[in-house]
Amino acid sequence: MTDRGTTVPLDPYIVRGAVPPTCSGVLDGLTVAVKDNIDVAGMVTGAGNPDWAHGRAPASVDAASVALLRSAGATVVGKAHTDEFAYSLTGVNAHYGAADNPAAPGRVVGGSSSGPAAAVAAGLADVGLGTDTGGSIRVPASYCGLFGMRPTWGAVDATGVVPLAPSFDTVGVLCRDLPTLARATGVLVETPPRRDHADLPVVVAADLFALCVPTVASALLGAAQRGLGPRITGEIDVTRAVGGGAWVERFRTLQAAEFWRAHGRWITEVRPRLGPDVAGRVRIAAGIRVDDAAAAADSVGRARARLRDLVRSTVLVMPTAPGAAPAADDAERDRVATLRLTTVASIGGLPALSVPCIRTPDGPVGLCLVGPPGAEQALITLARHLVGWVATSPHPRVGRVAPTRRSR
Repeated sequence: MTDRGTTVPLDPYIVRGAVPPTCSGVLDGLTVAVKDNIDVAGMVTGAGNPDWAHGRAPASVDAASVALLRSAGATVVGKAHTDEFAYSLTGVNAHYGAADNPAAPGRVVGGSSSGPAAAVAAGLADVGLGTDTGGSIRVPASYCGLFGMRPTWGAVDATGVVPLAPSFDTVGVLCRDLPTLARATGVLVETPPRRDHADLPVVVAADLFALCVPTVASALLGAAQRGLGPRITGEIDVTRAVGGGAWVERFRTLQAAEFWRAHGRWITEVRPRLGPDVAGRVRIAAGIRVDDAAAAADSVGRARARLRDLVRSTVLVMPTAPGAAPAADDAERDRVATLRLTTVASIGGLPALSVPCIRTPDGPVGLCLVGPPGAEQALITLARHLVGWVATSPHPRVGRVAPTRRSR
């Protein structure tokens, strides 16, 4: 199946089911691809798993986020691919395959908002509506050369979303250009921007750039310096400031415990078919003890408080991912290093915006801006400076680099 004469296959990018807007508004004329863990009235929400979808009735109402976009004039063009239960960062689904990366053919799209990212990157939709628990909007944004906004945790109503880990689950958007992302974010995040966020300084998360291979780190730092210039007031070691790097393991433990709390009974009763990577995570989730989950929640709470204090009046700039998208046969290559980056915003419950900044021979890589709660519009303003530099720079590229193996 193809669309508008293009040779790009819709499956597994998107399953058609056009749902028109309910009102006219700021999103008039824009189309939306909705991740298949978010309800669209009249369509089955499959959560990336055939046994979850089997026999399930179509959603009777839109998810709150879908309703907001439709009420602002957007048309839903269909449901888009997701990793199973949104429990992956690769974009590879054992049941439905993997969408090709339009920005880096032969490489993964990134997940778990893989379908919306691929659909937007391929021009099949203007906006990808997805979810981000541990990086699931920001990683595919970086891999596909898109803008990806994870709003402040709780700023967008998650009603009508299949949960992964409610302490971190956030609804956000992917777009090809910043003006469209600003419009969509403004519809979803209805709180007005705060005056004290109008001119936030920027601090470089120096230790997190060290997770990239040197040439990528250098190019990203150069992009940050050229695009943000005098707004950068210094650098910081985030790992040290938050009390060590154990936050990733605490995040993974709490995420798994919350996943099992949400879906363990169904999994025990139905015994669904699961892809090998997700099945391994589910087995771990099933074995987490109550006291371990409580300890992880306590540790995450302390890390969240420290992170929020760290960005109370500043914006962190860091890589979105350690490098370009891995090849499809090495999809899990950078998982641990990637989580070191993405869980800063996830644990903090902080808004984070991935901005496409450089291009390697293996594909694009984004810079991520992470700010205090409620600073979505401030991040968009800063991103305009980065976009301006990329648009005028003759060489926002780096040479070929060897893949990093830090996560092995």
